[in-house]
Amino acid sequence: MTAPDWRREGRGWPLAEHSRFVADGPLVWHVQRLGSGPVLLLIHGTGAATHSWRGLAPLLADRFTVVAVDLPGHGFTRGRLPTGLALPGIARALGALCAAEGIAPAALIGHSAGAAIAVRMVMDGAVPAAAPSPPVHVIGLCPALRPFGGDAAGLMSGMARLMFANPAMPWLAAGLARFAVRTDSFLARSTGSRIDAEGQRFTGGCSHRPGTAPGRSG
Repeated sequence: MTAPDWRREGRGWPLAEHSRFVADGPLVWHVQRLGSGPVLLLIHGTGAATHSWRGLAPLLADRFTVVAVDLPGHGFTRGRLPTGLALPGIARALGALCAAEGIAPAALIGHSAGAAIAVRMVMDGAVPAAAPSPPVHVIGLCPALRPFGGDAAGLMSGMARLMFANPAMPWLAAGLARFAVRTDSFLARSTGSRIDAEGQRFTGGCSHRPGTAPGRSG
């Protein structure tokens, strides 16, 4: 399998006019930025990408600067983290991207496993702060969380936990999608959300080619 090609799969991608590619460390991130005002960082869930925010982001952009990214191993972000897709490594990498780009979020909004990443970023002090530093808010949409305990890995639950903890899982999900497993029921079980037909189409397109292979962006 190969990573999705922006020149091909990017055609018709939601909010593509706000997309750009940012190299930071071992990754080339797909980043979308729109609007003005306090910064909101949008973090998608397992098996998804920036298309998850196609309806919400323009509404928020009326009052906020909205930043959405494709997480490592997802969408059009390319490269591999030395830590694989483990939760702390993703949180650190996303925090490093924010620092490099001067992004100081007032709030992190995470869907499903994205909410766990947001919490991990705050717990690890990985969220760049504006000066003076206000509290950073975390908003979870169908968050993949469990009650806090001594084991930080316990934040992840169900399929979302497996997807981010095991680097082989995105490839397994891609294989399932290729063999015509119903995308809507798969996502409903793994994210707790109902995905409309358009969302299934974009998710399926990226799931067939999980973006874990290093390379240059177009």
